[in-house]
Amino acid sequence: MRLIDLLVEVECYMDIANGDFGTSDGLCIFCHSIKWDGKDGIIHNPNCPIKLLREEISTQKTSKENKNG
Repeated sequence: MRLIDLLVEVECYMDIANGDFGTSDGLCIFCHSIKWDGKDGIIHNPNCPIKLLREEISTQKTSKENKNG
């Protein structure tokens, strides 16, 4: 399994857990954010593991696309 595939799978399970266990007092179980909007959903704090993981996935995908031209 490639690293990017593993990162995507981990992010998916973190998102599912967050949806199952988040509350109005802490929409995100990882960063405890209570901010959200109708477009993007939960607005995670800058140091949130979900946000950092999504940024890394995006960086990896962009890097791969640039290599493939």
